[in-house]
Amino acid sequence: GGLGYPSFLDALCRSTDNPLDGSITPEYPHFGSAWFDCLSFHVYPHIDGSMRAWNNAKGGFDYFRHSDAAAQGVVKKYDEFHAVLKKYGFNGTTHPKKEWIITEANIPRKQFHEYIGSDEAQLNFSIKAAVACLKNEIRQLHPYALAELGPYNTAPNEFYTMGLYTHFQGGNHAAEQPLPAGLAWQTSSKLLTNYVYDPTTSNQLGLNNQVDGIALKSKTAGEPHMFILWAKTYIDRIEFAEALYSLPTQLGYTAVDIHLYDHARTGLKSTIAAKDIPLTSTPIFLIGNNDENADITGLDKDFVVFPNPGRSDVYIRFPLRKPSRISLQIADANGRLWYERQEPDLLPIGYHQWHVDATKLPNGVYFVKLAIGDNINNRKIIVIK
Repeated sequence: GGLGYPSFLDALCRSTDNPLDGSITPEYPHFGSAWFDCLSFHVYPHIDGSMRAWNNAKGGFDYFRHSDAAAQGVVKKYDEFHAVLKKYGFNGTTHPKKEWIITEANIPRKQFHEYIGSDEAQLNFSIKAAVACLKNEIRQLHPYALAELGPYNTAPNEFYTMGLYTHFQGGNHAAEQPLPAGLAWQTSSKLLTNYVYDPTTSNQLGLNNQVDGIALKSKTAGEPHMFILWAKTYIDRIEFAEALYSLPTQLGYTAVDIHLYDHARTGLKSTIAAKDIPLTSTPIFLIGNNDENADITGLDKDFVVFPNPGRSDVYIRFPLRKPSRISLQIADANGRLWYERQEPDLLPIGYHQWHVDATKLPNGVYFVKLAIGDNINNRKIIVIK
């Protein structure tokens, strides 16, 4: 279980289980707050008002239904509960601090009413919420739910579209495939196993209003840092954002190994320069790499998809530092492949530009995956007609 409202926690902290009036007596010597060491709470940012604010001038709400606001909603709910405990002296001095876990949290991948809802928003929230928990010493984060409660197309409300897997049907659950958010959880669990939050290095990242993230240090001495970084979303119901970011030189990394949200399934990684790292709204996992012999052939700031947003004609421009075999895929947030091109022969060194007919793509957000040999490069594009 878990608490949903700080007011309920306040009642626990100021009352005993005295059935008469909740007061302290010899028979009931302790308030309710004495009977638990760990506070478990639930957070659903799309419901609790985290993604809207009242605007008196227009007599209505301003909405900011995007993944960064949703992740900030996790912090907001934590702060509300934390203020109650601080009020009653659970600060590590007057009384011991409580531990923290979240036993339910998610946003839907389908829009209902005025709520946020898309595969991409849910995917991005999954990783950004985990980062928020790491920064605030929230020990566990349990997504709701393991699988969707029913078929996507007939879902009666948003809680039916919050699973890590699609709706389980029949008895062969081993055949079920995870949704994008499920892959993000798998990758986060796999990569973060041996890492802990490093507040000192995180402060040295010098993040701005366009970029957010975290630095983590390995539990194994001498191992490189991990960085989780993304471009911050800021437009209502749009999960599109781009930024370039360079790791500070004082951190000592000239290159990083990049792992995408689906790394747990693909096992793929690329080595890229630690300067001018292209970021999107989907967080990436970077691990420091100072191998002088590393083949830095991964993501490049010169790998461009334009115009973005696109309408009818879209172009893919990319550089090759050595002759390479190239393949291109464009898929939607559900993983459905809409375009594919493969070049079986080696392409020469230099810049290349490919044309894609976007008139065949429905409106929406797409993932552009360019494979240069074994290195995978990703971009996002919005198609609006």
